[in-house]
Amino acid sequence: MQTQFENKSTDSVEYDFTRVNIESQGDKVRLVDSDEDTGLDLFCYTRCTNDDDDFLKQCRGLVFNNDNLVLKAFSYTPEYDHTQMDILEQLLSNFSKWSFYDAHEGALLRLFHFSGRWFLSTHRKLNAFRSKWATRDSFGSLFKRALESEESTNEEFAKRLPNGENILDRFQATLDKDKQYMFLLCNNSSNRIVCQPPKRPTVYHVGTFLADGSLSMEVDCGVSYPQKHSFLNIDELLDHVEKKVDPRLLQGIVCFGPDNRQVKILHKEYQFLFRARGNEPSIPFRYLQVRMDKRLTDMLYYLYPDSAETFDKYENILYEIARMIFNAYKQRFIKKNFVTVPHEEYKVVEMCHTWHLADPKNNRISLERVIYSLNKQPPTNLNKMIRRYKMEQQNATQPRTLQSTNSPALTGLTPEVSPGLTPLILKKVPVLKLPK
Repeated sequence: MQTQFENKSTDSVEYDFTRVNIESQGDKVRLVDSDEDTGLDLFCYTRCTNDDDDFLKQCRGLVFNNDNLVLKAFSYTPEYDHTQMDILEQLLSNFSKWSFYDAHEGALLRLFHFSGRWFLSTHRKLNAFRSKWATRDSFGSLFKRALESEESTNEEFAKRLPNGENILDRFQATLDKDKQYMFLLCNNSSNRIVCQPPKRPTVYHVGTFLADGSLSMEVDCGVSYPQKHSFLNIDELLDHVEKKVDPRLLQGIVCFGPDNRQVKILHKEYQFLFRARGNEPSIPFRYLQVRMDKRLTDMLYYLYPDSAETFDKYENILYEIARMIFNAYKQRFIKKNFVTVPHEEYKVVEMCHTWHLADPKNNRISLERVIYSLNKQPPTNLNKMIRRYKMEQQNATQPRTLQSTNSPALTGLTPEVSPGLTPLILKKVPVLKLPK
């Protein structure tokens, strides 16, 4: 299958999307999922950025049956903030040929029919019921929940559906098997990034690929499209993103152009908050990643006020761990007793003692030095320490001891623990106003 689109210099370029050409990309594009019953294989780029070549950008969720390309949907969507006027002017040069829609936070799902079966897939899983992010519910389950919500609130949609129990089967019965449907499943309170979730489970129809491979934004499947906008020129478009897009509710505007090209224009404030949040499913673990950066930490408190108590608890736990490590250090190197600490805590002891040995007379180990060394540990190590501490705290009938069969050079530590002391980094932080 050949795909033609314009590159950055607006020259028309054709690419032949054969399986051989995809596999020739090596580690850049990988086979990420397969279905043995139908012989479908799903390929997707390992990583892609705005600066990668156009062929790689097109290698997003490609579905093959042997050498036949079954599904080629939306490619990588470059993202820019609304202040990047020069780049956007070049990308949207044929402005009148583009269409514009609200950009919502969510997951892109593809619904297509092959060999007697409907597939609801993500870009990396052929079965969306086996894919999830930051929540216990799969994207497939959340999609069904959104359809059920649509049925209960949208009378016209409800009238289309045949009788039956399974909402997904009933919905698929209304679709054309020769078309491939694209949906944007909005985030909920569990997997949201920046934007507040909608009041009910929500899904949008964001395009349909016809039998000839072209994209249509006119097909009516009963599910609404995002709000569409009209702009006279790029100045009006960017002014809208800056002044009328609330980053607490929307990302910005997504632009659909010729040859299946998309560009997303983000509100700059949204982009900054998104970078603070990162692509990390666990909010508490993201806190461990950024806790030494005050601005990013403030952003997390602003974005997730309900997690503030967890963040503060983590700091108190880390303070207690620092005291225990300090006690272990004194037992081993001052009182000359053998003690044992787990591997992650030992790394802190080792860092402290290396610093001490560099200048034994002046480099005296204190609790502050232990805290300093603890703050230098990778977030994965901090997370293991916290989880171990919490598990030991749950066993109230057993004395608290740090032990490990893999511990290097230290044995039998039973430190004193006094909960509720001053946090390691932060005191209780109120919900913050959005920093400028």
